[in-house]
Amino acid sequence: MQSAKHFLSVLAVAGLLVHANDAGAYSNKATFAAEVFFEQGDDTLATAQQEKLRAFADRIDKHQLEVIIAVGHATPGETDTKALSERRAASTRFTLIQLGIPPYRIYTEGKADTQAAYAQDATQMPRAEIEYVGTYGAAPYTHGFNSMWTWHRDFLPGQERPQLNKPPATWDTSRPEQFFPAITNPAWRLRFLDKYRLVAILRNDDSLLREIENLRPPAASAQTALMAIAFGTPFAQSVFASAIDRLDVTEPGGHELAEQLWCDNSWRTSARRLSFQRMKIPQMLRTLSAAEQKRWTECAARRTDVEALGFLKSNGVNLSARNEQGETALHAVVSRFDPGGIRVLVAAGADPNAQDASGRTPLHGLASANYGPMTGRPQADQLRQAWATLTAAGANPSIQDYRGSIPAPVKP
Repeated sequence: MQSAKHFLSVLAVAGLLVHANDAGAYSNKATFAAEVFFEQGDDTLATAQQEKLRAFADRIDKHQLEVIIAVGHATPGETDTKALSERRAASTRFTLIQLGIPPYRIYTEGKADTQAAYAQDATQMPRAEIEYVGTYGAAPYTHGFNSMWTWHRDFLPGQERPQLNKPPATWDTSRPEQFFPAITNPAWRLRFLDKYRLVAILRNDDSLLREIENLRPPAASAQTALMAIAFGTPFAQSVFASAIDRLDVTEPGGHELAEQLWCDNSWRTSARRLSFQRMKIPQMLRTLSAAEQKRWTECAARRTDVEALGFLKSNGVNLSARNEQGETALHAVVSRFDPGGIRVLVAAGADPNAQDASGRTPLHGLASANYGPMTGRPQADQLRQAWATLTAAGANPSIQDYRGSIPAPVKP
């Protein structure tokens, strides 16, 4: 991967890498690589190699994409090695485009391996090397479509688009018509158009959405329908209304999807009410593990969402359920010092004396409460108020943890 790394360093120096430094981005870098192989003298990817790229694209979907470097290689025994290596890079790039990777994010280079370099590793096959650079924790959206935030950000009004491998002027990389006819794999066709559908939803671009639907595409995935219901225009919601009814979160994999939607603060309350019954959320809640119940409860508490806590409780969720470490949602909001979360949880009936795996109650956690969600370390008067809230709800300051320690008292 030396060639790819070299180009990454060149691009970084040239300022071409788009760093995620806006308010909603994260700074932790994600990098990984892959290789695909070609038959001698050929630039066409076999099905097995295309599937390797599909797995590569699946990983990208969980991040914010910055750039992909695709370097095609040709070995000394092949004909017209420079042109062949470039065609292999281009073939790799177009396969990634079919999988929904933004075309302008993929940089290509052809490299004809010299006889000397080839002699150092005679096992090297005709190939293309791909290296990815992005950031973790891409977006507060549905699993599997996190990379859509990259697309949405790139097309914000007035924002300059990246110009890596700038396409011909006739291309508009936000429009799918030029690529779609070449995609023959049915699953890839759906994946590709769902990407563009999500761009249209996030941009509130009804014009693009109409163009996609005019292509008579496969039925949208239920995940896309959820995004439309949550964030789309009235037109988008009407287009995908039937798809939402096909989603059953009691099926395998549905728990994770439902939890991410529940914990996403940007998911509109009205959309949540509308969709959760149709998604069979109440039935699913009765099958949650204790750790999942704790997470659902914690998300509602962090929003200080009294109605949501009532919804959980009425559908069989234990508001004092413990995770593998014995922690409850109340332990969690105390440890990150969330006064609103503490208040709504005890009001909803969460157990203030629940002990974790070390025997610590929420009162024990006040002594080591760290930074709150939007504030610095809690002040003494804030800690006193939290102590009063917990003890008024029945928290016992005399309970010892398993090392014999009682909660450190907060002086009035």
